[in-house]
Amino acid sequence: MGLVESERTRNEKIDGVIYDMSPKPNFRHGIINSNIHRIITMQSKKYV
Repeated sequence: MGLVESERTRNEKIDGVIYDMSPKPNFRHGIINSNIHRIITMQSKKYV
């Protein structure tokens, strides 16, 4: 089930001017971010 075009694009209105914004992170991005955070945390605990 794909997203319609209006759900994929993000706009923000600043002082009456509409700017295109980058898309929000997806679920996979969150998983990768969490894994990187865990690896960095575990490595930093080795040196404390």
